[in-house]
Amino acid sequence: MEDYLALRHRALRFARCDVADLRRIFCFLRLNWTKNKSIVRWSAYRALQAGSFGFTYGSHGLWYPTQNEEDSKVDVWGERTVWWKALKRPGGAQMAHLKKCYESVEWWKLEPRPDVVKTAEELKEHQRILTKADGDRVFVIYFPRNTQSIKATLTGLKQQTEAAVYSVELFNPRTSSVEELNRIAVTESELALPNRPSAEDWLFILRELTTDSEDYTN
Repeated sequence: MEDYLALRHRALRFARCDVADLRRIFCFLRLNWTKNKSIVRWSAYRALQAGSFGFTYGSHGLWYPTQNEEDSKVDVWGERTVWWKALKRPGGAQMAHLKKCYESVEWWKLEPRPDVVKTAEELKEHQRILTKADGDRVFVIYFPRNTQSIKATLTGLKQQTEAAVYSVELFNPRTSSVEELNRIAVTESELALPNRPSAEDWLFILRELTTDSEDYTN
């Protein structure tokens, strides 16, 4: 069964219109002790990569901006917390890394490109690789957890980029660290994406290098 994101993409293509969408607290951190920082990251990047204009972080025990540690109105749901503690939990702290990732590109120019990354094997819904792009100039590609061994190819590049070369950055959504990888050249409108270093989630940021740019010759 298609999930919300797949149905939304289909509806927008059919209607040929833009719809503002905000993903609100999709997975509360620590809710029923099953929602951890990895699920919070997955929910946030998945929402933004699919076209939502924002994501609101939620944490179990914080059902409204609780100001008082003695406030017991929601104790029926378990351990209570206050907003300044919830914000420092790992899932909340890593939202700052998400901001850094998107601010490293002209994020307002990015549009969802849900079908450009192809894999040799069929992926489960929670493994879906999500891409946003500014034409063929910049690509931000999110790989969920447990996709390390999956070979992925960026496809559908325009004919004029046949000889294009892309710089590649590996962004770590857990720490915000960035690693420069080897450049990749386009072959027959496709580009083979590098392997990921572990089974955790990762992002690639690809930028097309023009022949007159300093990075092209360095």
